[in-house]
Amino acid sequence: MNSKTTFAVVDIETTGTDMADNNRIIQFSCAIVADNRVVNTYVTDVNPQREVPKRIIQLTGITPQRLKKAPTFDQISAKLYQLLSGTVFVAHNVNFDFPFLNQEFQRVGYPELSIDAIDTVTLSQILLPTLASYRLQDLSAYFNIVHKHPHTADSDALATAKLLLILLRQVRQLPRKTLSQIIAVNPSLPQDTMNVFTEVDDENRSKPHSEQLADQLKLSWGLVIRRRPLPTSTPDQTAGDFKYPKTRIAKQRILPKDLESRIEQNKMMNMIYNNYAAQGHHPAKPMVIEAPTGIGKSLGYCLPFSYLTSTQKPVVISTATTYLQFQLQNQTLPLLNQSLPFNVKSVILKGASHYIDLNKFRHLLFVADNSVQTAFIKAQILVWLTMTTTGDLDELHLNVEQTPFVWKIQHPGVKWLDPSEPFYEDDFLRYNLKKAQHADFIIVNHSYLLKNWRFFRDFSEKPYLLIDETQQFAENAIRNHQKQLNPLAVISAANRVRGDIQGGNPGSVRDVFAQNVILDKIADQLTDALDHLKDEMKQLTHNLFSQLVTTKSLHKNADFFVRLIPLSELKQVIVDNGSLKEALKRRNFDIENLLIRLNSEINQNASAFTAHDYSEIYDLYEDFNHFSNQLGKLIAWLIWIQKRSIKTLSG
Repeated sequence: MNSKTTFAVVDIETTGTDMADNNRIIQFSCAIVADNRVVNTYVTDVNPQREVPKRIIQLTGITPQRLKKAPTFDQISAKLYQLLSGTVFVAHNVNFDFPFLNQEFQRVGYPELSIDAIDTVTLSQILLPTLASYRLQDLSAYFNIVHKHPHTADSDALATAKLLLILLRQVRQLPRKTLSQIIAVNPSLPQDTMNVFTEVDDENRSKPHSEQLADQLKLSWGLVIRRRPLPTSTPDQTAGDFKYPKTRIAKQRILPKDLESRIEQNKMMNMIYNNYAAQGHHPAKPMVIEAPTGIGKSLGYCLPFSYLTSTQKPVVISTATTYLQFQLQNQTLPLLNQSLPFNVKSVILKGASHYIDLNKFRHLLFVADNSVQTAFIKAQILVWLTMTTTGDLDELHLNVEQTPFVWKIQHPGVKWLDPSEPFYEDDFLRYNLKKAQHADFIIVNHSYLLKNWRFFRDFSEKPYLLIDETQQFAENAIRNHQKQLNPLAVISAANRVRGDIQGGNPGSVRDVFAQNVILDKIADQLTDALDHLKDEMKQLTHNLFSQLVTTKSLHKNADFFVRLIPLSELKQVIVDNGSLKEALKRRNFDIENLLIRLNSEINQNASAFTAHDYSEIYDLYEDFNHFSNQLGKLIAWLIWIQKRSIKTLSG
């Protein structure tokens, strides 16, 4: 597929999608692309010689009366076969259009087209991995492609042709390293779509000179990633250099003219600003604002805080959802930066698992597994790394619960970072946390704030705190502080970790560690620590059951028994088992430190391990994270009992 290739970009409308159900083509359209432009188009209605379902008529606007005047497929088949022969067939969902058309050719006596066929849906998914939708009309809107009549073949074919030209340019603009890695992971693509990548790669290899990466890209330990500006807190001009616009007219001078000026929004803005400005003259008071729907709430609080905040005293905005975080970061604050005489800096902070661990991804990149989905996601991530400045996996719109590979490349947290590991300087979580220390607006969700509020305690000045959707914040707080005692879950998780390091088990890392004395010794220490922890857990379980359940009166409730336990009795039981609680805390600390030591030793000897070795190592890490989470919940429960009243315990 070079500059001399002729593409036939086809769209068909049919009576239905099931080829086995006597469905027929009712409209055929083709845009011929050559020399990087659309050179010809052809469109015709087709008489299906059968009834057209009402939903198809409503979807396409093609009526039975119109089709009665159209030629049958048999009558136009020779022309279509000649038109398509010798081209590369292209469609948006090629696995529908191409087989359907070939079946129609066979029905009227022609052989199947023996030409290459490529798909613009999967090409778009790999080359544009951050889009939320890959429908043709949504892609057309994204690229400002005129697409007036979706679900009519002529409009769809022309829009797909223009999309194809954009995608072909993007393939050619991929860094050579990224392109060759996409080919190496070999995602399963429809028909001959993979040829788009391989032929550009062949062209690259035929060129004598080496590639010069674009200025915004860098090669880091074998991965091409986007450069990120170093966080800084020295803007040219700050809010303190400008006067806050108190009147509606003053605000209208600043904000875009197409924004409607709202009286209630203006009141809200001034109420916030007046409360926090000039705190030397009057102390600021906690505020609760009920904002009516449609008031423009986000802008209503962001504008006054733009004049109040600074990198020394930022505002932390806690929202209910990740979508609201995205909206603030990518819509509201950019609008203000276009309008205000100064710029405000912002960052979104999320839990560690939302960010990619580059080291894990690099090691697992060429490890094959049984999932077709994995290779496709790897190709998407390779392209995404040339685009993202945040490393936030949410940008890929993946269903993490149904994507096991993503679990393996999630960031474990800053405590696992080792300055000697390859991607330490390029680590996305480190970067975003550092960026937060230089930001005016720090955007989090409620769950993050509840779990990581101590991070903001270390700031030089106490930040402003704005909680949006406070009702949902209360619900989140209740969920985050619910405690559950499940000793068996801890023991089960400990057994999985022990199995990962037990010699002779399938997938065990013990064979991987066999050639390294230090790793082998740490594995022995982990095994001993886990065995001791299991003994302590069994003892705690036995004690709690003996003291709280045995010989006590239980009430049957559905399929389980319940006992209301007086707080004083429960506290006394925890006090009686204080030594076990402290032993579990120490054991948890020791096991975590052993894993950190193990991770550091692996990083220092990275070249000694194969890609398959890393797959088994990361399985251990994944199981350890689950174990650590379960044990942490149990220890938190024991501590919580001593500090807060509790009404019931069920089991």
